[in-house]
Amino acid sequence: FVIWSCNGWNNVVESRSPRQNNRKRRRADDGRKRIRTIFTPEQLEKLESEFGRQHYMVGSERYYLARQLKLNEAQVKVWFQNRRIKWRKQRHQTNGRNQSKFATLQEQAYR
Repeated sequence: FVIWSCNGWNNVVESRSPRQNNRKRRRADDGRKRIRTIFTPEQLEKLESEFGRQHYMVGSERYYLARQLKLNEAQVKVWFQNRRIKWRKQRHQTNGRNQSKFATLQEQAYR
């Protein structure tokens, strides 16, 4: 069962094996699980704009951005972490495609 509270956490009551319970306890001793944040299109637009400017948002910049977007700093921090991961994956895939195109061109040049 899920109980919503004003601080953005919910209580989860589940039956788990002892091993699963140990893992759960290490994550959150009180049994609370974080609810996934759903960003508005306006928030995403501003976050993407800031990410285009700089890939790391720290200190007072993160504080003011969070206030402007009506989010908390942790939400902004995690969004930037996740966005950097996505950016690296996209960059890696693009580099892989470029390398295979280059290899194909080299093969064609030697024929």
